[in-house]
Amino acid sequence: MSFLARDGRPSAAVGRPRSRRLTLLVLALLQFLIAVDVTVVNIALPSIGTDFGADARQLTWVVTGYTVVGGGLLMVGGRIADLHGRRRTLLAGAAVFGLASLAAGLATSLEMLVLARFAQGAGEALAAPAAMSTLALLYPDPAARSRALGVWAAVASSGLVLGFLLSGLITQLLHWRWIFLVNLPLIAVVLAVTLILATVVVPGVLRRVGDARGAVLGIVATGLGCGWLAVSPSDSAAVAVLPGMVCVASGMGVALVALQNAALHSVTEDDAGIASGLQRCADQLGGAGGVALYVGIGFSSLPGGDTDPYAVAYGMAIVGLTVAAIGVPLLSRGGRTA
Repeated sequence: MSFLARDGRPSAAVGRPRSRRLTLLVLALLQFLIAVDVTVVNIALPSIGTDFGADARQLTWVVTGYTVVGGGLLMVGGRIADLHGRRRTLLAGAAVFGLASLAAGLATSLEMLVLARFAQGAGEALAAPAAMSTLALLYPDPAARSRALGVWAAVASSGLVLGFLLSGLITQLLHWRWIFLVNLPLIAVVLAVTLILATVVVPGVLRRVGDARGAVLGIVATGLGCGWLAVSPSDSAAVAVLPGMVCVASGMGVALVALQNAALHSVTEDDAGIASGLQRCADQLGGAGGVALYVGIGFSSLPGGDTDPYAVAYGMAIVGLTVAAIGVPLLSRGGRTA
């Protein structure tokens, strides 16, 4: 039984609690795949560069190609979902994303890999706003929506962190091509764990402190995690950087839910897709801009040739997070999230 009617609205069956949970599982699974593919290439970049004879600046397109195309088209994808139906848009986006992932895993040149990453971004731009706006309409009650978005954000945060870990593990044990092909067997375990955690913890936090304070709390936790990673040597073992990564993932989980709650407040059938696309667009383009700044500054000729580019990147992230932590309360004064 489909969880979306032909016009893209949640079907009548989805109103039942069991069907809504199943719908949430399906949409969270898609979000997990999207989130993993944002970061899964990071550690594998040197191996990709060796195979294709590419330098660091050329390899940035493997990362930013996905996020720039995805971020640039997310608002378009959201509007398409509003106009042509969320089910059709979601299915089309998921199909494009899957085929592009296969093409990336089989790429025979850097150009082919980058084009496949472009296509992955286009698939996300169609699927993500349709999925996110479906959740917003499926859970109109603010408390229920917070719980649903808690699952969504938990899966996204776990996918981002797991993608980073998988990148190094798969590159060492198998081959970088498998970073695009090996996601599926791991989904069930990760999804089960994350559903139990970011449904209990995150909504409870936001009910007590509100969206604005929850966003600040998450941003601060993320900043503390980045601080830990900034002072950790770039060749540290995984155990040494794990506390920082957990702190970043936890902070992102809280902040993402709070910001999504604010972005999707009072959306309707007519604007749910565009609102979701706008929120995701800011998220994606922020990531792409961060990578571009990191490569441009971290690998440039900085004063003192022994400067660790990773420390530079995390330092830049801390500055941005500090600005965000100050700006959220100022922007939310007088609004719902205050």
